[in-house]
Amino acid sequence: MSAALTHPSPHHSARRGPVEAVCVHWTGGTYASAVDWVCRPESVVSYHAIIGPTGDVAYCVPWDRAAWAVGASRQPDDSRFTFGARGNGATDNIALAGGPMTPPTAQQITMLLRQIRARFVARGWAMTDTWRILGHVDVAVYPAGHPKAGQRGRKPDPTGQGWLNLDTIRQEIAA
Repeated sequence: MSAALTHPSPHHSARRGPVEAVCVHWTGGTYASAVDWVCRPESVVSYHAIIGPTGDVAYCVPWDRAAWAVGASRQPDDSRFTFGARGNGATDNIALAGGPMTPPTAQQITMLLRQIRARFVARGWAMTDTWRILGHVDVAVYPAGHPKAGQRGRKPDPTGQGWLNLDTIRQEIAA
């Protein structure tokens, strides 16, 4: 889906290497508040796309640019990945509006599957390469200067508290 930007965010940069994965996030807020936040200069965060509860999609960063969604990161425990700490540039980032207190809706899941399939097609990946579907929890680490610098656990999205089962998403993509 190469849609035009509907809610341009100023928070993006050039990619410095290949895209290796799709990273799924939750926003922790409503669709409106998430879209508003990524467009504000002070937020310093963005996603390529944000999916609202009715399946609406806000496109915020061009797919050929790095969205600032991952933050301090590490390579997942899978030798097929080569991106190291280059999480923002190595991932297409899709966020579902909501979080632990508001489970994803059926419309969000349907649109998430559509968006992931479109990214796989755009990147030339086989639909069976579902190892490329990551959660923010898989790559986010504590930043330098933090007592837990480099350790995972900084952000539990999108799987924290049973909010979204990425294995189910992977199965649907491969089906």
